[in-house]
Amino acid sequence: LGYSGLEYFERDGILKLLKGFEVTYFEEEIKTLYFDSAYDILKHIKATGVSRFAKTQKGLWTKSHIEKFEKEYRERFCGQNGVGLTYHPIYCLAKKL
Repeated sequence: LGYSGLEYFERDGILKLLKGFEVTYFEEEIKTLYFDSAYDILKHIKATGVSRFAKTQKGLWTKSHIEKFEKEYRERFCGQNGVGLTYHPIYCLAKKL
């Protein structure tokens, strides 16, 4: 869609950061949430603290930015259950060596 989001570490990057720690638990999964609209997804993203995604390089989105995003996102990610948002949570427990 041409919008930049936050960058996150993948498994190997996280494990590198944990050098000097004993990893006692590590799990990852892929989850999908469904919403009535792409605008609802933007509200969810803002509420969860990853709101950089909801800004253009010049600041907050205008009404036309939101309308364009809604149309393009719905075309790509709308299915039977609604408009999908897939994410990849990683759960990790580690103790210092």
